[in-house]
Amino acid sequence: MIDSVADIVRIAVLQEQITALKESIVLQAREYERRLSELNYAHQNQLDRNEQYVSRESWEIKNAANERAISERYALIDEWRRSIDKWMYISIGAGITGGGLMALVVRLLGANK
Repeated sequence: MIDSVADIVRIAVLQEQITALKESIVLQAREYERRLSELNYAHQNQLDRNEQYVSRESWEIKNAANERAISERYALIDEWRRSIDKWMYISIGAGITGGGLMALVVRLLGANK
């Protein structure tokens, strides 16, 4: 049995502590739930943002393909320019050997450049 008033007070204090612990556990569980819902929302936002960007691997593959295509195109242009220069010099040479005065003027003007 209960011996004294001090024991009754001690039991009341312990009961209050148990009640406070139960309340704190419930509050902590609510806080964890709130934080998890925020984290889930933030995670979904991060996934949505990442969908708007190109991955590094994809960009590097596409960039390498573009660089190859540009190099091939410049090679074709360079080849075309060389063939035009060749035909221009051939036509100027043919004009000079044929005695064309205009071909001589064009050749002299072109040589000054």
